Amino acid sequence: MRRLPLIGCVTVLSVLLAAAATAQPIMLKRATPEIGAQGQPDAAGPGAGGPEGAGQPAGDAGAGAGVNIPLRPLDKGAIVVNSLDAVNIDAVGLIGPEEGGFETSLWQGTGWPVVASLVPRMPEMSVSPAIRSLASRLLLSRGVVPEGKPETAGFVRMRVDRLLAMGQVTNALALLRVVPEERRDEAFSRIEVDALFLDNRQSDACARVGALVGRFQDSYWRQAHAFCLALNGEHARAALIGDLLRERDADAHPAFFAGIERLGGLKNKDVELPASPSGLILSLALSARLAIPENIVKNARPSTLRLLALSPQTDPELRLLASERAHALGALTDDQVVQLYQAYPFTENELRHPITTAEGGWGPRIRALLIRAAANQPVSLGKAEVLRRAWQLAAERGGLAETVRASMPVVAAMSPNPALANFAAEAARALFAGGRVAEAMGWYDIVAADSDRLPELRKAADSLWPIAVLADTKEIVVWDEERLTAWYVALRERDPENALRLALTYFTVLEAVGRDVPAALWQKLLDGPMVSLEPGLNRAWARNLENAAESGRVGETVLLLVSGAAATGDRTFPSDAAGYRAIIALRRAGLELDARRLAVETAIAAGL
Repeated sequence: MRRLPLIGCVTVLSVLLAAAATAQPIMLKRATPEIGAQGQPDAAGPGAGGPEGAGQPAGDAGAGAGVNIPLRPLDKGAIVVNSLDAVNIDAVGLIGPEEGGFETSLWQGTGWPVVASLVPRMPEMSVSPAIRSLASRLLLSRGVVPEGKPETAGFVRMRVDRLLAMGQVTNALALLRVVPEERRDEAFSRIEVDALFLDNRQSDACARVGALVGRFQDSYWRQAHAFCLALNGEHARAALIGDLLRERDADAHPAFFAGIERLGGLKNKDVELPASPSGLILSLALSARLAIPENIVKNARPSTLRLLALSPQTDPELRLLASERAHALGALTDDQVVQLYQAYPFTENELRHPITTAEGGWGPRIRALLIRAAANQPVSLGKAEVLRRAWQLAAERGGLAETVRASMPVVAAMSPNPALANFAAEAARALFAGGRVAEAMGWYDIVAADSDRLPELRKAADSLWPIAVLADTKEIVVWDEERLTAWYVALRERDPENALRLALTYFTVLEAVGRDVPAALWQKLLDGPMVSLEPGLNRAWARNLENAAESGRVGETVLLLVSGAAATGDRTFPSDAAGYRAIIALRRAGLELDARRLAVETAIAAGL
């Protein structure tokens, strides 16, 4: 493609900007390729994608111990502007207690300096469903504004930024839409447009760019305008803007210029993308078919992974890698993952013989094939057999955690059935590990019911019993000191090397959820070393967490808890002491179901 000559740059630039000031929304002439139902708010937890990052109303879920209630999807008409303070836009939210959010008083008594300091430190890359659920519900809940917030400080913008960092792109856009147009400044509008690009909604993004490019003069808007023109086939105009920016904007990334040239037909070389590309640059790179390196998936933010997974323009193998990672971080819903696997171009022979194919190779592609095969089985017995073989292969060849997480949509959709008693223990383990506690308890009940009749189920029931006790909010799981003692004795015989560590963690979380561990059992643990070398959070974190929980400052309690988890590596707390304090704090703040869920995760993360 021949570039336009740079004659009279200043004059041409003035003309372009003047035209942009009266520009109409750019309506793309071609449809944007998408997958799934774009525009529907993300779930907030792992089961719904996690998020899977899952909501949790105050009530019990019903089956077993209901500690994993997904956040209900929010349609476009479900947004409620907070009636507490119609003037203060920072009080708005998308959910209340009835949808799994917190009470509207969640920030009452909490000072703005605490919020301003800790919200930016909330987790981005958390693999903990419990932590993701708490974090997303905190950001989405409507309620009073933290005390002392300056008028110039944008609490909604801060919350939107964190939702995007977590990969909750559609929820971020839904929260953005609550803010009136006249209250959206340049930074706010840029976040909105970039979020639309991240949501693989190029048409909507370009419509907003066309309406705003004359209002805002920052380089981002010129780049976005050029990209939208190129998408619409107006390559000469796009190239002219690109040439002008090349001369005048030293900060524009080379990927922008490479993408505009490639879209215009120039066979140029690939360039290295930024480590954390904006939605604009990533969408441009995908549309222009610039090379997306595999290492970008290993370190990308959830929103980046989500777009790579949703875009059909992503290399198929890379798309599978991105979808696995995005789902693990709660940035993709169960339905989206299943749709991706159903759409993957497997051969007819592979689809007919998935198990045989899997036995000859391994990796994300084979995992996707097996999960698709399980999902397409017409009866539960067939699903169970395919899943069991998939987990066996993963245990042998690596990637067990990835396989279990990716298979959660299939397992969670299966109803616990006594006819599948031999599968029940494996289903319960997988669901517990995936944060699906309520569903796991349904399968545990089947195992426990037949444990006296079938010796193999008795062994499985004994191995699942410690986790079931933690999850049991109704106290229907048999509990007594004699069984706990027998469990500890069996643990020492089975795994003498790790028995002390596992028992320390288990006894700690047991007492955190309100179960009393006999003094005699605590004394047995004195046989080991008394010095702890575990990583942990400092006393300032612990004391502030205790104060917030004891004073009933729910928002502050949750904020301290999730930012503390992020400080320890965006996972369930690695320290028994920190985990104990977190569980106790949740219970004192009235979040019993969240406390139980965190207790289950802590025990499983320790190796139980």
